[in-house]
Amino acid sequence: IDGKRQRPRVEIVNDPDALDAASGILIVAKTSTGCIFGGSALGSRKEKPNKTGKNAAKEIISALEAGGCVDGWLQDQLIIYMALADGVSEVVTGGLTLHTQTAIDIAEQMTNSKFEVKCLDNMKGDGSTTTSANEQAQGLIYGAKGLVTGRHLIRCRGIGHAGK
Repeated sequence: IDGKRQRPRVEIVNDPDALDAASGILIVAKTSTGCIFGGSALGSRKEKPNKTGKNAAKEIISALEAGGCVDGWLQDQLIIYMALADGVSEVVTGGLTLHTQTAIDIAEQMTNSKFEVKCLDNMKGDGSTTTSANEQAQGLIYGAKGLVTGRHLIRCRGIGHAGK
């Protein structure tokens, strides 16, 4: 992603215990800043393997073009750690998934942590960029399938949980 072409590392796995004769692919990209993104796809017997590969490539390209530090599969999983952490945590994402919005709402209810989601690309009608998970849930800035488009900064003041 930093403009340098690198020889890809390829690992082929053939699972003799697999229950079906389908295919799958996982593509991983590491950026020059150390961010790691993944794209994956499962193919069926009726689908040519190159189509499965193209689907995985489209997924990873979409994640990279979104401009975040994490892809849509990881962003919701980080929310609980941000809520439990001590101090302020921040992460920049691409499109905000419905899973992430739900995770924020649940984490705030369960932990009394406080999240702020700031859209870095789009402005709301009143000129502000900060939206709450509740505003997003009301559909003010929804895109397809519950995705809030644009890049977002998720900030959380965690509760400083110290496991004892």
